[in-house]
Amino acid sequence: MIAIAREDLIRVVIGVDPAVTSGEDADETGIVAVGLGPHQDQTCRIERCAGHAYVLEDATIPRELRPTVDQWAVRVVEAFDLWQADRVIAEGNQGGELVEQVLRTVRPGLPVKRVTARVGKRTRAEPIAALYEQGRVHHIGNPLGFSVMEDQLTTWTQSDRESPDRLDALVWAISALGISGSTGVLPQMDFVSLPKRNDFDLGGLTKL
Repeated sequence: MIAIAREDLIRVVIGVDPAVTSGEDADETGIVAVGLGPHQDQTCRIERCAGHAYVLEDATIPRELRPTVDQWAVRVVEAFDLWQADRVIAEGNQGGELVEQVLRTVRPGLPVKRVTARVGKRTRAEPIAALYEQGRVHHIGNPLGFSVMEDQLTTWTQSDRESPDRLDALVWAISALGISGSTGVLPQMDFVSLPKRNDFDLGGLTKL
């Protein structure tokens, strides 16, 4: 069992794949917290790799609760505070600047980076799948908290009409950490010096 604390993480981001509508037929807004942390000899297949991704929480509000735009924005800010995150990474293909505006209505000055998908979901996910195969992505805590997301990771295909919102949020978040599935190279980052608030145990791992 691997233990990890917030102070062990270099950086934490909240990945968001937003739904811009609400109601029975609306997509989910994927909300996933991921941290960049230390190498783990027990799982890693890459010698002297530069870092691992720690999936801290799937904070997505379930579709059946039919959350409004304001409700998922509040949930994003709650996750940002809980995990002492450094930035929110939000897909802007749907809603564009509106996504940033909604989040900053809840928290003025919230650090948000809007990203745009220029390639398909499969292409975006392939480098993240490589990290899972290398043993460099860890799901932290109760495995039940990741069950819906893991279903998306292991069952989604390009032919599916269903949009894998939790998968997308995860991919955006891990991509923003700068970990490469092919070379293990990370950009230069400063360590985040924050008081220790939470201890986590390593949960189950899954392959994409």
